Amino acid sequence: QPKFPVRSVNIAENKSFVGRADELREMFKLLIEDHQEARPVSCVLHGIGGVGKTQTALKFLYQFDKEFDAIFWVSADPEKETETQRTFGNIGVQLKLFDDKEDITEAEINQVTQWFNTTDKKWLLVFDNVVKRRDLGPYWPTHCQKSSVILVTSQAQIGGVDYKIPIRPLDDQQGATFLLNQLDVDEASCDPALREAAGKISHVLGGSPLWLKSAQGILEFGCTFQECLEQLQTDVDFPGGTRSAETGREQDSHTQYERAAIAAHDYLLKQLPPGSLDILFMVALMNPDDVSEELLLRPPNHTKDELEFLHRKSSYLLNVAELSYGNLIQRDTTNSDRPYLRTHRAVQRILILKLSKDDYASQRQAAFARVVRVLRDFFPPPSKTQIAQADVRPRLLKVLPHLLTLLHAFEALSPAMKGDLALVELLCDVAGMDLFDQGSLNEAYWINKIAERILDSLDTSGRDLGAPDTPDAPILTGEALKMASLRSDALTIAGLSTDFMGLTKRQEGLEMRQKCKEIRRLCFRSIPESEVTADDKIRLYNSYGDLATSFQQLNDFKGVRENMEECLKNYKLWGDEKAIPYEYAKYYSMTSFALIYENDYTTAVDYAERAYKLIEEAYPGTSSAILHKSDYALILFQTGPEGRQEAHLIMKDLLSRSEKDCGEDNLRTLELRMIFGIMLYFVENYTEARVQIEKALQTGETKIQQWPVENAVRGRYYLSQIRKKINPQDAEAERMEQEAKARLEELLKLDFTGKAAEYRGDYPMLFDYLVNWECRLVTPRQPSTTEPQCGP
Repeated sequence: QPKFPVRSVNIAENKSFVGRADELREMFKLLIEDHQEARPVSCVLHGIGGVGKTQTALKFLYQFDKEFDAIFWVSADPEKETETQRTFGNIGVQLKLFDDKEDITEAEINQVTQWFNTTDKKWLLVFDNVVKRRDLGPYWPTHCQKSSVILVTSQAQIGGVDYKIPIRPLDDQQGATFLLNQLDVDEASCDPALREAAGKISHVLGGSPLWLKSAQGILEFGCTFQECLEQLQTDVDFPGGTRSAETGREQDSHTQYERAAIAAHDYLLKQLPPGSLDILFMVALMNPDDVSEELLLRPPNHTKDELEFLHRKSSYLLNVAELSYGNLIQRDTTNSDRPYLRTHRAVQRILILKLSKDDYASQRQAAFARVVRVLRDFFPPPSKTQIAQADVRPRLLKVLPHLLTLLHAFEALSPAMKGDLALVELLCDVAGMDLFDQGSLNEAYWINKIAERILDSLDTSGRDLGAPDTPDAPILTGEALKMASLRSDALTIAGLSTDFMGLTKRQEGLEMRQKCKEIRRLCFRSIPESEVTADDKIRLYNSYGDLATSFQQLNDFKGVRENMEECLKNYKLWGDEKAIPYEYAKYYSMTSFALIYENDYTTAVDYAERAYKLIEEAYPGTSSAILHKSDYALILFQTGPEGRQEAHLIMKDLLSRSEKDCGEDNLRTLELRMIFGIMLYFVENYTEARVQIEKALQTGETKIQQWPVENAVRGRYYLSQIRKKINPQDAEAERMEQEAKARLEELLKLDFTGKAAEYRGDYPMLFDYLVNWECRLVTPRQPSTTEPQCGP
């Protein structure tokens, strides 16, 4: 058991904090004094970037910490959900719910949420930098035993909270007090002219505490107040800023003070030594909340390279100390075992704007190359056969937030950066099968699409790599071969991601896999026969299997058979099931659905069972094991009444395991719950079916951002059928059914094959056709006069 009080706040108290007395009094009254109910009360501190929302939240928790048994701080950046997951998961370590670990699973997230909901302790939970309330779905406690508090900081007035407190810019008097306090100037005895100058500086900077810290840096470098004011009023380039054609004044008040802030940073950057600048521009391209020194610091190295300034810790610390001027970077040592650097997002934005300027072109390119290098060193290349490995996850979770920040900068910088093969390799490796396996489908898709775009910019050959490969087509060599191989990797994972995006992305997924297959064939043919490895062969026929998956999505079982039989023919040449279990399992699982179509139920069940047992033995602990057993249950369910009973019990067990291992709000758990609920409908357990499907819909629509609309439409159709079975007079069920059918018709317009027309009037078949094939319970049957059709 943890020893209370427990504090998990990774930002030290700001001893020089001044002001915000009215806001703090209001927070105390609403969240502590007047709040006596046994439910969490929530409040958002909202305002423009740099106005002091985070610092006000910190002041509140440090000033009133004795009011709470436990206080926790969570970084809630929606663009880097893995960082939110990590910081929220670390609460569990502090509470001794589980051991200290890098790899926080969704099941452990669920444990933490349950602690908040059930503990008899009074707690305060802070979510910093929130964009939308929905982003916090899996992390938001809904109950408590004592009057506890959820505090949110956000630039927006987000919904779904009890109270909204604006944090406004400081007025000139408050700003002068703030600046003088930062400089340790005694207000009572200071020259009135000095105070007036401080007020003018605050006015120019829009009363932003963050930018007043920048002015403090200028003054600490030796400027007078008047010189500082003149520097801030220097006209500077501000990309995105607009002036009135009539008055020449800024159109937007935010732009006015940001222009002054840029001028402040112009001055500060000129005062920094080269090593400090190098570190600053690297941090500008990384996750601003947490740049661990574990990533940055290099082992002693006597050779000169682009990271030489990170090889000696003593010089590194001196360079970081220089960055404290003007609040450019803070080094946090709250956890002495894990010091890290952080910067404010508004400062990061200005640095990105600076790097966009032509006179910073060399620093921009160098900073990118250095960040790619440190991430590459920390995340070595995984297996090229693209099989997920459970032990990769901890490093993946540490690297991913930085890679996402780097890519957002890559997209935002103007002029656009070209990128290089080192960046493409990193993107394909980090956003490979391991990222896909943990369920980060949107991130995997987006990163690999960027990798493709970079390859497009680097390829000057003009050759259409997606064209059908023929024996007389020129082979690839050197860099061209490497680029083609990387492109096939990007297409593989992006294509896999589309499988879980419903009918909307089905055509794109098919086209990517067709292109990937032709590229892999060309790459394989380009390798000298004496140099061909087993991995090269596996990569080639993986593309056949992936294309078969797209045919499976389209219920094109002839296409499934042709590609998988070609795979099997080669698997037999490479080894038996023990030698290459993943490949054989893929064959058995995919083919089992084709066998259902062909009315060969006995062989279908045998194949599906062999598939999941191979994966369970070879790759325990991966989501692939659950997927293959789920496929087995889907096959069983379509073989008649006995199969249905066994299948729904298997699915019940898989759902229970997924809830425990991955958490209730995990995408895979959600899909298993929906399948289980529909199975219960078909076995006529309507009451429990309604519970499961309603829970799946509530979770998917409020907590899972990447849940496709197709899945929700299908769920609502089945919910309407269940409710009508329970009460044939249910008018709401009738309305729900008609609405689901109308949405179905809209979505089926995206069916580019015309396949849906074959199922006209068969609603279970049509609604299943909307979703990923591994979520379907209704497989079409080949016309047969000898075998009964016994699917649901």
